[in-house]
Amino acid sequence: MHFTSKADLHNHFMERTDDNHFWCEKCAVPFMSHEEFHQHTVGNEAHFRCTSCRIDFDLQNALQDHKMQSPAHHYCSTCNKDYDDAEFLDLHMLKAHHQVLDSMSQRVFSSIDLFHRAMRLYVERNGREAGAN
Repeated sequence: MHFTSKADLHNHFMERTDDNHFWCEKCAVPFMSHEEFHQHTVGNEAHFRCTSCRIDFDLQNALQDHKMQSPAHHYCSTCNKDYDDAEFLDLHMLKAHHQVLDSMSQRVFSSIDLFHRAMRLYVERNGREAGAN
């Protein structure tokens, strides 16, 4: 198939719904495979892509916010690094930043002792509230 203009090529890619057409909206470039498209977005400073969710963001901050708010991600905003699971992130936070991250409340504690104190207070308060009803 031959296209006489870039606009015609773009329209062709946008009209196709099969998995054989990949188009970068931001750069207006076609790709022959998902792998080519993925390689284009991963190493490209013009793209802020969440590779696990396959979502593009216009700004780096939007991508970071997505990673911090999504329970599917285990992300250190200080280092701008992703971790495979919550345990690796927790270990990283403790070793690199001397902090404990409570994944339920998203609070950061400066020591394990402070984290344990907060957990004891939480259990005591919830126990009293539950017993009062």
